[in-house]
Amino acid sequence: TFGGKVQYPLATILTPDGKYFDSSKTWADKQMPTKYIFDYFFEQLGYTGQFAYFRHAENRIPAWEYKMNNAFVVYSTENGKPLDDAFDMFSYLQATNFCYHPMVVSLMDDPAEIARAVREDWRLVNVAPGEFGDGTYTEDYGQGLAAVRKIYSQQVAWLRPFQYITQGPTINCWRGRWEIVIPFGEWYRPDQWRYRVRLHVTSEVGLQEILLMSAGQVYARFLPNGAKEFDKTLEFENSQQRAMYPLITDLNGKRAIGSYIRNSNTLWNEFICGDRCNFLAYGMMRTRSGKWHQVKPSGNAVTHNKGGWMAELTPAATLTVDYPTLPVDGAPQGQETPRFPIFPAISTPGYPDTTHINCRPIWGVSGPDALVGGGSVDNIIVDKDSWGNAWSWWSPVQPNPFIEGYGMHTAFAPWPEGLRAGWYEFHLRARQDLPLTDPDLPIRFTYTRFTELRDGEGTVFRTEQELPPTG
Repeated sequence: TFGGKVQYPLATILTPDGKYFDSSKTWADKQMPTKYIFDYFFEQLGYTGQFAYFRHAENRIPAWEYKMNNAFVVYSTENGKPLDDAFDMFSYLQATNFCYHPMVVSLMDDPAEIARAVREDWRLVNVAPGEFGDGTYTEDYGQGLAAVRKIYSQQVAWLRPFQYITQGPTINCWRGRWEIVIPFGEWYRPDQWRYRVRLHVTSEVGLQEILLMSAGQVYARFLPNGAKEFDKTLEFENSQQRAMYPLITDLNGKRAIGSYIRNSNTLWNEFICGDRCNFLAYGMMRTRSGKWHQVKPSGNAVTHNKGGWMAELTPAATLTVDYPTLPVDGAPQGQETPRFPIFPAISTPGYPDTTHINCRPIWGVSGPDALVGGGSVDNIIVDKDSWGNAWSWWSPVQPNPFIEGYGMHTAFAPWPEGLRAGWYEFHLRARQDLPLTDPDLPIRFTYTRFTELRDGEGTVFRTEQELPPTG
């Protein structure tokens, strides 16, 4: 944790010796061993500054289960010896829209180590937003330390600092313009469907390769052929959501990694909450009468939340226009609609409760036409007393001995007062022979209450009638 106003944790959330957070101090009505994380980062520090975990191999939970962190330690050392080399995990998290700032840590016991660390270790460069090149600024922060402190005085979960990590190359500029658009259903506004990004890189030894990474893949590749400077402004169509970041390599093989530039078109978009726990999605549409109306794809989002497996579909959520729901009663927007929990439940000896299957989020596609996302079932809980949802899961994970694979939800942008289209699919494979113990219902994927149900062949079943035959 670092920033302009970082404080030592209050004694009320520490062990009696004041050295450790006390995970036994949970809320009275629920077991929540992660409470101290929210008490410190959010309540005490107001989520200003940067928060990151390191020593990933030693941590109790996998990296996708980290809470309340807006940065990720990619590399770290202790007195010159490597601790973390976590680029692969960083790449997965960025591809899944976790939107982390890259960070490095160098631990030293002797001030004499500083010179060696500056010469050999990765360095974190955090400055004022700096140049863009077209004369526009979101806000002029000035220069130097005072500018950085001003950034930290304002930073909440989504105020991205101009930050990168490097072994050599310098990223002078990696800035976006107009990358978040709110068209309010005005599809005919072409100026809101494009955004611009400038990348300006220099190297004293010359540049070998520049990659722009998006969704875990190389989006663009430039070969400067040893040039000491690369300066390019790129223009993109805001038709697919990305969390793009640059990878720079110089002629000596030294690298630099930039922070993310996240674009979004709010006609139909998805993002991770600032606490980096749960995903959220919504769309902005015009009704037939010309009113603006906000809709959701189902539940929180299509990309599943971390923690215990809790996927669900609510196909008609928020489609009802002007439904009289009081804002104070905690009820969801729009008329209550059928809810379909989605899970792979197999009747075989020893099969875990589906909430004990750990969900590793998978992000697919986000754009104004369709959202695609889901989660993996490859891991299960180790410590059942540390089960939880996206905010409270605190158990290590182990490979799921029964099945592997993932579930994916596709949701097309709906028409208010009209049609919502989409589907859910599982891609699963058994990791062992699974003897089935329930001949009538050996495998279940969902259940719900309903008054009328139409199956894939068009047959209509009503609650007063006999249910469809099993199998």
